[in-house]
Formats: sequence, structure tokens, C-alpha cells
Amino acid sequence: MDTTILKGLLNNAALLLAMCLLYDTVALSREPVRPAVRDAVSGFILGVIGVAVMLNPLQWYSGIIFDTRSVLLCVSGLFFGPVATAVAMGMTGAYRFYLGGSGTLVGIAVIAATGGIGMLWRRLRRTAPEDFSFLDFYVFGLFVHAVMMSLMLLLPGGLVAETMLRIGLPVMTVYPVATVLLGKLMAGRHKRDQTAEALRESEERWQFALEGSGDGVWDNDIRTGKNYYSDQCKRMLGYEPDEIGDSFDAWLNRVHPDDRERVLEEAQRHLRGEVPVYVAEFRIRCRDGSYKWVLSRGKVMARNERGEPLRIVGTHSDITHRKLLEEQLTRSQKMEAVGQLAGGVAHDFNNILTTIIGRAYLLESRLADQRDLLAHVEQITMAAERAAALTQRLLAFSREEVVELRRLSLNDVVRNSSDLLSRLVCGDVEITYRLAETSPVVLADEVRLSQILMNLAANARDAISGAGSILISTDTSRIECPGGSPGGDVPCGDYALLSVADTGSGLDEGVRERIFEPFFTTKEVGKGTGLGLAVVYGIVRQHNGFISVRSEPGRGTTFTVHLPLVEGAPDDREAGVEAPVPRGDGTILVAEDEDAVRALMKAILVENGYRVIEAENGVEAVARFMENRDGIDAVLLDVIMPRMNGRQACEEIVKVRPDVKILFVSGYAGDFLDADLQKRGENGFIQKPLRPGEFISRIRQTLGTADSSRRGTIHDLAS
Repeated sequence: MDTTILKGLLNNAALLLAMCLLYDTVALSREPVRPAVRDAVSGFILGVIGVAVMLNPLQWYSGIIFDTRSVLLCVSGLFFGPVATAVAMGMTGAYRFYLGGSGTLVGIAVIAATGGIGMLWRRLRRTAPEDFSFLDFYVFGLFVHAVMMSLMLLLPGGLVAETMLRIGLPVMTVYPVATVLLGKLMAGRHKRDQTAEALRESEERWQFALEGSGDGVWDNDIRTGKNYYSDQCKRMLGYEPDEIGDSFDAWLNRVHPDDRERVLEEAQRHLRGEVPVYVAEFRIRCRDGSYKWVLSRGKVMARNERGEPLRIVGTHSDITHRKLLEEQLTRSQKMEAVGQLAGGVAHDFNNILTTIIGRAYLLESRLADQRDLLAHVEQITMAAERAAALTQRLLAFSREEVVELRRLSLNDVVRNSSDLLSRLVCGDVEITYRLAETSPVVLADEVRLSQILMNLAANARDAISGAGSILISTDTSRIECPGGSPGGDVPCGDYALLSVADTGSGLDEGVRERIFEPFFTTKEVGKGTGLGLAVVYGIVRQHNGFISVRSEPGRGTTFTVHLPLVEGAPDDREAGVEAPVPRGDGTILVAEDEDAVRALMKAILVENGYRVIEAENGVEAVARFMENRDGIDAVLLDVIMPRMNGRQACEEIVKVRPDVKILFVSGYAGDFLDADLQKRGENGFIQKPLRPGEFISRIRQTLGTADSSRRGTIHDLAS
């Protein structure tokens, strides 16, 4: 073997590999571009490399040169596809034609053959080129260059044999090996490209999934101090990606001061390895100065041999909505507990007030000609009525006051209350109205809705110092169900909105959290009971709604009541004059567990000409009714009694006489008067404390009007 020829071929192969390594480095650092552009650019670079190796060829005879363009082109066809290979073939073919000489035809044929074999080999082989073994590449190189040597037959006749003898062995030794080396180089590059592409696509999918769920990603390289916060992390706070930096301190400073120490401690616990995952909920400041609740989760991805953390990666989730619709649930549970207590207190208190008011009535009827003593009775009655009003507010808060539900126009409720509101809010405070074009219709008690308006307007008036304004508005809104299914303390659906906004002093966060608690007030002692907003809360919950408050110190307050929206037109009350109720006597069964109240009811009834049969509880009431079933004209049942409650006693009594007239009496109905009993419309309800005049009037109506108990429902008899 001619060592000079072998050395020349090796130099040329080395030049090829060096230039391909340079290209590999450049190609890996390129930014992603469109495939067609990338293929054209790759082909151009390959063509430049081909021309470069052709500038330093092994000169055989004049016009006949050997270089490693065949290695380059066959590997190009194998890895880069038709576009890039065609560009490289065109450039090297053009340059070979430019060089001219007796070997021009052979040179162009070699270019066409080697590039074509590479592309054909790529198509026919099932194994991807990047998965070729050393043997695969070597066989490929032998075949390509065996074809190339066969093309030497196109040389002038006298040179064919000499070329085959002197060049054949060095070419078949060096070029297949060069093909193996270049092939493995390109295989490695392609695998890196594929891995990088797969990683990029995976990261894009991960990023897309996280951003689609609203989560942001953060990455902290502890060794270098370099931090990364994804665009979603920034948009979550109202920033555009380029408006906020990625430094750890910049983000830590946005954490609410009250949460900062706790967040750092939770992070340190994980970094020290005390807990497997870092989890913290905290408030973080947004671009507009407000705060959002964020759930931050993270995990150390790498530690050194000493266990020290090197890198931690995690996510930020906006949980503001969850923390709110949790605060609402906590408040609801707290109000429920206090409401039960308030209802129980009201029950006992109403029994006491019934005795006071009733006895005062009896005294009043006997002292009509003694004005000096009658004045004392009137003062007792006035004080008792004030106390009764307070118990009514407690019952409204506890949602145990019986209500009359009708389909109401929310706009009409506001209009009907406007005169009272004008008298309530006067001076330098102006009331304006912004009512929905199409009035929302709700199933509600008009008196209770008016009470909501009065309490909210009074609260707004007290919040304004000097001149200001109150805006009362109505609207509608829809609450979507997360994931398409109902859940949470606030049911999804359509709601009517009643808002009262003021320009007053506003509320800080601490006050906002307690604003609906009973007996909580920011007013001076003697200027507020602390029940106004608690009553509003109770009424709203009684109507299956909820209330929200938006306020900041110095920026006023807006209370928004959400009530379930109903279909259909508002109900119209039946007009007409009620027929007079005839006076008459009768026998009434009175079942009441409080001795003083029972004795009072008996005294009032007897004084007005009625006969009374007494019972101390539900069981005794049923027994007394069985004994006198045909002689009893009406039954008065306290709702809450020992051994058997009023509802249970009613069910036993109507089994014997379905037509019997029954009136329930209670200061705290609880759950005993359920929806089914109310819907039947067979019974009336008298709310304690009893006012003797109203009490007797109801008895006369029940006994004197044949169908009054059929028309009346618990709702309208309690109004």
C-alpha cells in the first residue's frame, strides 16, 4: 500500500471530521427554525464542508482527485434527508464541475451516487440511522465506497487499472472507517437533538398543563442563587412577564408580612430534610396592591453528598377563591352555632315575655278607671315590647322566625322601601338607585327583604361622616360550578343581587372578618346592639342566599346580597276586604309545657268566653283530645314540648279528626315546623310572645270562619 496515498486520505478524512465537529457545535447552538429553512441551511453548511475538503484533495493525476466528499454525502443522505443532501450535492457537484479535468464525469457521478445511496439506505432500512451500530455503519461505508470504486471504470482507459490497484485498498480502508466515525458523530448529535426535543415538548406540555390549571412554576438553584418564575406566576399577580424580576428577595418581599416568617420556616424545614415536601399557604401582594392567597408547593430535586440541597422546584396555585367560599363556611358554621344558642334563648325569653305582656293586658282591662296605676302598666308593656323586638331580631338572626315566601320583584321591594329609606337616611347623605332593567324575581318574604334594606342602609349611613352618598342597586349574576358539578358552601346557579354601597370610612380586614358576628359593633357604647348585620346575615341565609362584603379603609363599603333567582312573574296579593269574624264561644285544648304561659293563655281565653282544657305536654294533649274528641273546637299546641312535640301531637290528633282546627304556638319553631307541614296549609302559627289582642283575634278567626284554617298557611298566619 502506498503510504503517501494513505497519509493523504487520512489527512482529508481528519479535515472532514474536524469540520463536521465544528458544524455539530454550531448546529446545536442554533435557535429553532422552520423545518424547510433548517434543512436548507444544513444543506448549505454541508455543501461548504464538502467544498472545503475538496480544496485539500489527494491529487492523483491531472484532473483526477480523491477527497472525502463521498463520506460526507452518504452520511448526509442517511441523516439529513433529501433537501439538505440535494443542496450539498448541488454545491459540491458545481464545484467539481468548476475544477474540470479528466475525472469530472467520475467526480459528479460519485457525488450523485453516494448521496443517493445514503437517502435510499435511509428509506429502505427499518432501523433509524441514529440507532446504527458500528458494524451497521461500517457495512454501509463499505457498500458506498465499493460503488464509488466501481465508478472508476468511467476514467480514461489507461488509468482505470492503476487507480484500482494503487487507490482501491487505501480508499476501502480509510473511507469506511471515516464513514463509521462521521456516522456515529451524527447519530450522537441526532440523539441529543431528539432528547432535547422530547424534553422541550415535555416541558411545554407540563407548562401548558400547569398554566391551563392556573398554576405557576418556580425553580431555585441554591448553588448559584439563580431563580426562575414562570409567566403564569407573574400573571397570577397581575404582572406581565417583563414587569417583575426573578430574584428570590423580590418575591419574598411581596409575601404578606404576617405570613413571611412562617413561609421561610416551612421552606427551611424541607431544606433541612425534616418534611418530605414544602407546603405553605400565604398571602402575596399583587400589582394593584391587593393580596391573593397562594398555595406554594416544592421539593428538593438534588442534594450533594453531605445532604445539602442544591435545587428546589415547585408551583404556585391561586387559592384565593377557595380561602374565601372556607371563610364563608367557617363563618356560616359559627353563625349556625350562635344562631342555635340565640334561638334557644329567644324561646325561653319569649315565654317570660308572654307572661309579662299577658298579665299586663289583664291588669290593663281591670284598671281602666285608675289612670295612675294604668300608667305603670303601660310602662311595663312598653318595656316588654322592646324586649320582644329584641327577641325577634335574635330569631331573625337564627333563621327560626317563620316567613311568608312569595315571588317578589326585587325592584318593587326597593321602590316600596324608598320612602322609609329617605326618612332613615337624611342630612348630607344622598341615596341613589340603580335598578336592573329587567327586575330580578326572588322567592322571599317582603318584610324581611325590607328589613335587610333598612339595616344595610342604616349601617351605610353610620359609616359616613359628613357628606356622602349611598347607592342601592339590583342586578343578576351566575355562579358557575367548578368542573361542571355543584359543590361548596355556595351552590352554583343564577342569583339576584341586591347591593348597598356607601362612600364611608370603610372597614379593615379585622373588622370585615367579624362584621356579621352577633353583638359585634364598632360603634360607641349605647349606639348599637351589634345585631343589625347579624340579622341581615340570618335573613339572607333563611332565604338560601349569601352575602359578601367588599371594603377597604377610606374607600367605602359595598354589601352584596345574593338570593336565588326564580322564574316567572311576581305574585300578586289577592285584593279585597276581609269579612268580619263573628264572636262566639267554644272549647279549646291548650297544650303548653310552661305553667305560667299555660295559665296566662287559659286566663285570656276564659276572660273572652272560651272553655279551656289544659295539657302539659304532647302526650297529655293527645290523651285529652281522645277523651273530648267531639267537644273540642280548636287545639293550641306549643311546638316544643317534652315527651312529644307539637308536630307529633298534631299528627296523632288529625288521625282521629282530620278536620280539627289547629294553631301552633312557639317562640322558637326550630326544625319542627318543616316544609312538608307548611305546604299542607292546614294549620296556623302564632309567634310568641303572645299579644292578647292578636291572640284572641286569631282564635276568633279560626273558630268563626269556616274555611279560614284551610286558606291560611303557616306563612301568612305568622305575618
